[in-house]
Amino acid sequence: MRCFYWSNSSRRFGFVCALGLSAAYVAVTGASGQPQACGPGAGPCDMPHNMPGCDDVDCCETVCAVNPACCQQQWDALCVQLAAKLCVGGGANVCAGAPEIFLGNTDFSTVNATTDGVETPGDCGPFGDEQVYHEIWFDYNADFTGTLQITTCEELGGSADYDSRLAAYVTCTCPADNANFLGCNDDDPNNPCGTGGGGFHSTLEIPVTVGSCYKIRVGGFTEGDMGTGTLRLDPVNIPDACVNGIGDCLQVNGSVGCSDQACCAAICANNPDCCDVDWDQACADAAATDCGALPCGPIDTSAANLDEGEPCGDETNGGCNSTPPAFTDIVSGDVIAGTAWGDGGTRDTDWYRINVTSADDADGDGQVDIHYNVLAELPIVSFLLVDPVGNCNLDDLETPGTVAYSQSCTQIGFGMATVAAPGEYFVFAATGTATGGAVFDGYPCPLPGLPMFGDNYLLCVNVVDDGEVIDTTCPSEQDPCPWDLNGSGDVGILDLLALLAAWGPNPGDPADFDGNGTVDIFDLLTLIANWGPCP
Repeated sequence: MRCFYWSNSSRRFGFVCALGLSAAYVAVTGASGQPQACGPGAGPCDMPHNMPGCDDVDCCETVCAVNPACCQQQWDALCVQLAAKLCVGGGANVCAGAPEIFLGNTDFSTVNATTDGVETPGDCGPFGDEQVYHEIWFDYNADFTGTLQITTCEELGGSADYDSRLAAYVTCTCPADNANFLGCNDDDPNNPCGTGGGGFHSTLEIPVTVGSCYKIRVGGFTEGDMGTGTLRLDPVNIPDACVNGIGDCLQVNGSVGCSDQACCAAICANNPDCCDVDWDQACADAAATDCGALPCGPIDTSAANLDEGEPCGDETNGGCNSTPPAFTDIVSGDVIAGTAWGDGGTRDTDWYRINVTSADDADGDGQVDIHYNVLAELPIVSFLLVDPVGNCNLDDLETPGTVAYSQSCTQIGFGMATVAAPGEYFVFAATGTATGGAVFDGYPCPLPGLPMFGDNYLLCVNVVDDGEVIDTTCPSEQDPCPWDLNGSGDVGILDLLALLAAWGPNPGDPADFDGNGTVDIFDLLTLIANWGPCP
């Protein structure tokens, strides 16, 4: 499957196909030539309508090359999202289509964007009016409480090739009106980037509260100002323990702070002891669930009774994405050891077929529950697919249940769907986000000597009747004491000697606790931090 995406430096990713909007979430196909639905007389590209295609020929052709249904059936909300991404670049050309962004860098383009929002009530700067011209929009869900810095300033990690302007609102609903206005900046007042010689670039700081959503508006100073750049989001006043952190964020690391700056700052904003006292188990647990995905593992897959048997980089059970369709058949109670990857604008999709029988429906009400949960070394999303027509047409597929999700060797979301019995169903697993979005880059197959994510996951599937209680977790977790290299039950001098013997480039060695391909000082500090009896 191939699709377009955007990414940022915190290893989180946007997606152009949304769960529940259409089957294009699962797969899209390419098309060539200008569709006849594109051109004058069709509806607007930035609004859903019942006709196929839209009135901007170039934009319409681009979108329909990714999702032909936009020109064959109707221009729905998914097509609008695609247009916002592919025809403008980065954010959404209209407030309502704004994608979510995260701490770190996000590339953007305002070229050919229109002006959607109202004039701000002030604070943009001493020059010009208060409008943000040719703007695009982003949503930011705060993962810390404090002050957020939003910038296109080169000295602060952002960039722009035009005279930029930024505004922000304490809402993610639209329209983003001045009742929710937080601030605006035209020219950074503290850095050379804000001067004529620096290009008149922008920096805005706003107060944020963890769990709240904020609308970010990126545009230009005048009607003639549009271009490309990098939007940078950072917590203000990052603790020294995060700037200089060296320990693994996912482990008790024997120091204050940890090595991933954005993750460290977000965790310490909510729990200052993680940066002031020590990075303990509470800090590590928060990092696993509240930060972007971090390298971890390897997970223990020995509990699996079924091996997918797919080498990383291959596609052997791509389901309805394959020609002919290909599935791995499973039964209730199976624990599957699988692999996955997402790289270069495409990803591995794994489809597991399960047949529910009348015998599974013990109470005879015609329904059962299917539970599906995943534990993974990379971000994996899993959900149930139903093919009511039975022809494997992607546009006909339905997603009746909740989303299961795992990142950083931690199970976060647990999946369950109530379905008719009997029936045939598909459990889907692929690189994705906690909300069901797809991830198409950043997770290539591991290469020796390179620090990156592992490719392994465990998928656990159970069919139960109404009201039956089961353990929803996969029956394997990350080794609770990976620092005990000799298996004695204690972390001690023999483990230290084993680590020193493995020192240097050594991908895959058990002493490479952080998975960066080298046994080094970071692994030594982690071992020392966990000295003594295993938990």
